[in-house]
Amino acid sequence: MKKQLSVIAGVAVLQGILTAKVIVTDPPTSSERSQSQPSQEQQLFILEQQVARLEEAIAPQSPLAAVKIWAEGMKSRNGALQFAVLSDELRQKLKANFVTSTATWVTGASSPWFTGYRITRQTKRGNGWEFEVQYPMQTSSGSFGTYIQQVEVEQFPQKGYQATLSSDRSAGWYITRIESISPKPGFIDY
Repeated sequence: MKKQLSVIAGVAVLQGILTAKVIVTDPPTSSERSQSQPSQEQQLFILEQQVARLEEAIAPQSPLAAVKIWAEGMKSRNGALQFAVLSDELRQKLKANFVTSTATWVTGASSPWFTGYRITRQTKRGNGWEFEVQYPMQTSSGSFGTYIQQVEVEQFPQKGYQATLSSDRSAGWYITRIESISPKPGFIDY
């Protein structure tokens, strides 16, 4: 009798485990899936928050840091890095260059490419700093000269200005002007 109760109890426990496993592993129905999936608006909000947190993580805390992030983005053709260090005003002006040209945020061209960068000059100007950045260029045939930019950086938010940064951006140093100097003005438009 004890043996029969043990067997019955064992079968009951095994059946409970198997039933629980079936319940856990059964895929959700289509109505259950639609209830658990965020709407397109929620998905967009989530992505915007993720991007904002990434930008917050790399918010430049010095003028030199802003230029280095920009230059690294130029060298690696990473438009996301470049866009992250632009002031709000420059973002609005250049948004089409970054967003509509390619959905992958790859900037520049495959040839010539930049092999590195050197910051050759930094000068205090009014509320900010001006830097000269040189990018050695290369093609499959060899050296292709040097591309030179002037980059101006200012600190935001500035005293006395209420709306210098959008509400979701971190305080820091942001690029306010970019100018191509060589090989010819406008070689790479920003």
